[in-house]
Amino acid sequence: MKRVMIVDDNKDLSDMICEILRRENYEVTAKYDGEQAIESLAAGDKYDLVLTDIIMPEQDGYDVLNYIRKEKLGIPVIVMSGGGAVVAVDEILLTAKAFACDILSKPIQFDELTDKVKKWA
Repeated sequence: MKRVMIVDDNKDLSDMICEILRRENYEVTAKYDGEQAIESLAAGDKYDLVLTDIIMPEQDGYDVLNYIRKEKLGIPVIVMSGGGAVVAVDEILLTAKAFACDILSKPIQFDELTDKVKKWA
């Protein structure tokens, strides 16, 4: 069974994504900020795919991406973002795409979610 980590500070959205992916037979773990995600990876937890929000308080999705790259973990990462008040959505997505394998824009379309997870996990 493929293991997927969801990283998003929106607990309701994370839980919904987890439920959808569990129905598709993925083993899914939710982390609610970048720090929790990095701690899990540093502890040696293995994942086939990471889906991370970009804009989160404290450690964000860029921190998660950078940790995975720096440690050469080789885990594909799909970034999710609905943008923010300070930074334009297009700029966020273009920057993230340089480091991630794919992008999901919020609001998330669940067919697109499952298609991309299937492609990259």
